[in-house]
Amino acid sequence: MMKLGAQLYTLRNYLQNEKDFAFCMKEVAAMGYKTVQISGAGPLPAKFMREVCDENGLSIVLTHIDGEKLLRHTDEVIRDHEILGCDYIGICYEGGLDARGRPKDTRTEWQVHSMRVLVKTLLKQYPGSRVCGHRDLSPDLNANGEIEPEEWIKQCPCFNVIEDKKLH
Repeated sequence: MMKLGAQLYTLRNYLQNEKDFAFCMKEVAAMGYKTVQISGAGPLPAKFMREVCDENGLSIVLTHIDGEKLLRHTDEVIRDHEILGCDYIGICYEGGLDARGRPKDTRTEWQVHSMRVLVKTLLKQYPGSRVCGHRDLSPDLNANGEIEPEEWIKQCPCFNVIEDKKLH
């Protein structure tokens, strides 16, 4: 069953301290959300964010973090995710739209290289981890065992993460 959640990046300006974070999570829960994606929150302790979300009946299902932080502070990021009760880490990359705002693979050679290094390093440290994109987590609506473009909840990323040989 698909879960609808709130992606918190839009609220990032209001998530920079404990008081504002707590207020926003209360409001998000009051809107009826049950899950959140932590993204853009200020430097707040994972334990605090988990406690606030738990108090408001919110599950943290995904985060979005800078790939460099993930590469340089992997153990800390993994530990924080365990505290958050979150199994998924989203790696941010800039781009993904053409000049008209339509989905397009706009990665530069440097972005491809950086993400390849990051993913390969993480897969060595954490064998068996799943590498996928937002769209790969969409439901298989026609139950044919394949998630097809018409089933994607989101277009991003604008390349096939699972099949991208540049990443694996």
